[in-house]
Amino acid sequence: MEFKKTTTEKYAVRPIGKIMGATLAKFLKIRRTYDMTTKEFETCFMCDTELDLEKEHNGISVVGHGNLLVCDACYQKVLDATIEIKDRKENPNESN
Repeated sequence: MEFKKTTTEKYAVRPIGKIMGATLAKFLKIRRTYDMTTKEFETCFMCDTELDLEKEHNGISVVGHGNLLVCDACYQKVLDATIEIKDRKENPNESN
């Protein structure tokens, strides 16, 4: 018998911005030099899209998981949600 189980988890995240100052290829090479894992940095944490090795990518701080990389589209979603939450805190009486 086989079955597939899919679970959904919620994560608390904060935007960090460009965290490496280098392309993803260089970042992964440095991690490999120190025998550190690279698997969690090869795809977007949020949507599992493969990240471009020739670009600098944005990071997010994920509670319980540390700093991870996301694609541009997912990073924009995190920024938009962060701005929306900040606006609600600053203007609690305004309706959207």
